[in-house]
Amino acid sequence: MIDLKIKNLPLIISIVSGKGGVGKSIITANLANTLANNEQKVLVWDGNYNFPNQHIMFGIEPPYRAKDTYMGRVNLNSVIYKINDHLYLLADYSVNEIELEIDIDTILNVVKQLITNYDFDFILIDTAAGLSELLLNFINISHLVCVVLDDNPSSLIDSYALIKIFLRFVNPEQIKLIINNIIDNEDFNEITTKINLVSKNFLRQSFETIGYLPYDREIHKSVIHQELFTNSGNEQLKKYMENLAQYFIDYYKYNNIETTFGILQE
Repeated sequence: MIDLKIKNLPLIISIVSGKGGVGKSIITANLANTLANNEQKVLVWDGNYNFPNQHIMFGIEPPYRAKDTYMGRVNLNSVIYKINDHLYLLADYSVNEIELEIDIDTILNVVKQLITNYDFDFILIDTAAGLSELLLNFINISHLVCVVLDDNPSSLIDSYALIKIFLRFVNPEQIKLIINNIIDNEDFNEITTKINLVSKNFLRQSFETIGYLPYDREIHKSVIHQELFTNSGNEQLKKYMENLAQYFIDYYKYNNIETTFGILQE
């Protein structure tokens, strides 16, 4: 069992990527499940406004979605879907089903409600790949920003470009790296070295790699079958997510979590 800590305010984590297809949503869902399995109360917020897919990851179809509350059709409490006692989902529709211009003030109102009216321990925001105004607003209200990347050259380039922009809005210490689809330790070290070599040379910053996942066909199969690999019998895969979850719990335990974000005080 993971070491726990009694707490009052949620740790808000934006999980981002420079390009699609690097496993960001898979990691978000399985990290949330791992935290929940260790008696942490977790909300997954699908922040991919155009093409959300967290409901697919969990294999569920909530009756109401985030856009329903953005539009004022239903209250937030009706939209938050209970998966189990410790795991909840704020799912969304794709733009093909319902379209509107997003209202940033509405998004911020949702954040305020989540912080003040609910007792979540962790809020994980699965954002859309690439850069958008909505993404920048999500990272501005997050305690940590986790960049997911793999060894694809375009992933490394896009991750660096994203981090460079993020540094205008958040402190370097808030940015963390998660490496996906590694082959072995040599592959892991090579990817970490490449991204930090560039960031040190041009940004004068290096970033902590807090977790990784190996390439494994079982992860791919879990997506196809809409089943989380952390609910399977693969103890090795579950251990990788346990280590990542422990990082966040330790971070929460040893850091003073505050909600004094300027963007929330407006």
